[in-house]
Amino acid sequence: MTISDVFGRNKYYIMFILAYIVITLSPLLNAGFYDDDQASSYVRGTLVSKGMQLNLSSYLADYINFSIDGNKYWIKETGRFFPLSAFPGTLPFYIFYSQDTVIFLNILKILSLCLNILLYGYLIWLITKSEMLSLLSMLLIPVFFQFRVYHDPILSYPFLLSFVLLYALLSLISLQQYLVKGKIYYLVLSMLLYLAGCLTYEISYLFFILHFILIYFQINNLKMALKQTSPFIIIVIFLGILSLFLRHNAPHILGQYTINLNFYLYFKTFMNQTLSSLPMSYIIFTLPNRIHHIAYITVNYNPIRSVISSVLFVVLLYMLFTKLSLKDVEHKFLIIFGSVLCFIPGLMIAASPKFQSEVTLGKGYLPVYIQYYGMLLLLTGAVLWLSKTLYLQKNRYLKHVLVIILAIVNFLNIQTNAAVIEVFNGSPQSLMGNSRMLFEHALKDDILANVPDGAMILSTNSSAGFNLFTNSSFFYTNMPIGSTRYQFHIMEEYNVGKLQYADLNKYILENKLYITQYTPGNPPKGYLLLAKVKSFDPAAKFKFIFNEPRVFTTISKNSENYVLIGTTLLTNTDGKQLVKYTKVPLDKMTCRKMDAKYCMVDDPVTNADYISIDLPRETISGSGAQNTQTNIFLDDNFTIELSVKPQNKQFANADIISNHPGFHDHEGFAIENADPAHPNNNVYGFGIGNGHEWSGFARFELTVNRWNHIAIVKESNKIITYLNGKIVAQQDIIDTIKNSEMPLIIGNWYRGDRPFNGSIGKFNILNVPLSENEVKLRYKSVLSII
Repeated sequence: MTISDVFGRNKYYIMFILAYIVITLSPLLNAGFYDDDQASSYVRGTLVSKGMQLNLSSYLADYINFSIDGNKYWIKETGRFFPLSAFPGTLPFYIFYSQDTVIFLNILKILSLCLNILLYGYLIWLITKSEMLSLLSMLLIPVFFQFRVYHDPILSYPFLLSFVLLYALLSLISLQQYLVKGKIYYLVLSMLLYLAGCLTYEISYLFFILHFILIYFQINNLKMALKQTSPFIIIVIFLGILSLFLRHNAPHILGQYTINLNFYLYFKTFMNQTLSSLPMSYIIFTLPNRIHHIAYITVNYNPIRSVISSVLFVVLLYMLFTKLSLKDVEHKFLIIFGSVLCFIPGLMIAASPKFQSEVTLGKGYLPVYIQYYGMLLLLTGAVLWLSKTLYLQKNRYLKHVLVIILAIVNFLNIQTNAAVIEVFNGSPQSLMGNSRMLFEHALKDDILANVPDGAMILSTNSSAGFNLFTNSSFFYTNMPIGSTRYQFHIMEEYNVGKLQYADLNKYILENKLYITQYTPGNPPKGYLLLAKVKSFDPAAKFKFIFNEPRVFTTISKNSENYVLIGTTLLTNTDGKQLVKYTKVPLDKMTCRKMDAKYCMVDDPVTNADYISIDLPRETISGSGAQNTQTNIFLDDNFTIELSVKPQNKQFANADIISNHPGFHDHEGFAIENADPAHPNNNVYGFGIGNGHEWSGFARFELTVNRWNHIAIVKESNKIITYLNGKIVAQQDIIDTIKNSEMPLIIGNWYRGDRPFNGSIGKFNILNVPLSENEVKLRYKSVLSII
């Protein structure tokens, strides 16, 4: 019986199941570009900036060259051999190369997931001959799909894991057809599909075990099963030897591709990765205050979609349960086959030092997508075994309890997935979703109208995640063919990198030097500053004076919204280097409205020096609203001073201020809750990253519902902690801070799940150490205000 026969006889079930899947996955339509997708989405601009024609023939030629060049790099530099990975990863961007790629991409993602699920159901039918179990598996698998603020296999890396699973499913289906019909071309097709999977992602190497199990349960002869599996084993042996040879000769093995076989770390990572495939594991194991999170997403996210999905889910469950016959289903095969499909994707990544430090319970890496399918088979086999062993199928109430539990999980999973996409879209660690849209609207609405041909555009946002505006590929992706050509340069901390003073002076004399600053926020969702540079002072580490500022921002009904005008660089005041800001309320600026969400601000703004970050004392309250400001770079000596009034209930690791962990980890600094097991004790600590590890310092306890003055002073090799004008700790330290290029975040950290519950008043960050007397005087000054 063919797939058309099976699906044709159950076409109405299939239609409603697909409708349920599409509704369940519809939050994907709001997703932006994440991780590698973002770089791939610049393809149009890359071609435009090179002066290439946007026609099909040149596109295909350029795509082939891109794939060849990319594989040369991976082979020579890192020893990885996966030449087909570029096909699912970047080809969609070559097909849909306009700035509207994201909606087409997300539709294709949903379609690819539906195709995976259909083939998964067909494979289960081929193996079990149970059409109802096949349909039930297709209905249940979306309950396992969990979006994560991490390297998520559904939100990012388009189609990589869905293609890997596609190759595996088609290979197994072809193998099953060979075993039944004996046609050799089915075996050849199965081998070619297996090879395609191996050349796409190395976790496919071990999938030959699935082929062995499928063969063994068909012929029930170990020797013959090994013989028939041998073609697949030969393929993996050849590729394994080739991979080992390439890695042995590669000059730059990246950290995630090295091997650490420490048994404890390996087993812990493997179990964390595997258990992350369980439904609701992301909420249960990774999010602080689970009950609060569940209540929050239920109330704050429109539940209509989740209710419709859950109602359709329940109706289909009851219909399939009614027709499901368990007596002919072989639970042993489902348990063994499901266990292998669930376990083997995590075997390789568990040996990586990178993932040994990153993967935690509920936060699985990319292969977790394939493990969802294996976990469902494993649990299905286990439930069938229990039902037969304990005669649970005779309990008429068990079905109702099971349906209710699954419906609740389904509802909460959809709500959480929608919440994760919103967090990811506004995430400050990279320009995605909302932030990217602001950049695109700024370019479309002509923020560069007054910038002359050949101008140099500098960006004060030096990290890779915050340089979209001076990323030529992104820039030209959003500009028409033949656009004005500009020079771009990303500034690096206190200097302008390879640029020379003479180069900058040349552009200034020609009125062609411009500077940009992007600042994310929530709300508003960020703003982009563009200004002409009048002069600069290299002695003051490139203090820029500018005029003709243009600010592009979101429109909000909140009258408290403001922009911080100026550069993120350090300047000099009375011999002391200070970080300074000028706050300008949006309602005081003339907005040239573009549409319902965006506006351009053209009014000149006073070029005031930056003195301090001075927020209203009640800016951060309640659950700890995230207020992202700007990049902060500290010298070897510095002072961080702030006033804080905490509430008595806190999240674990609640951050008062932070710009950690940085884009390369172990970077930046944080003042955060130092007793995650008992966060309500309001014990905090200050820590810095040196680029390799975190350095922790003495703890201090804040008084609840009262203002506390904190001063952290680093001078030479010592850190002194003051609380309310008194020294509470002194520690020697040899570490030098590795500055983070992430923006400073007030009342949270970059992932948004460590909110500080309380209020934060005025704080200052100075690149000079204050003396004990100065700290006491400043505490008295603050005390008189608060």
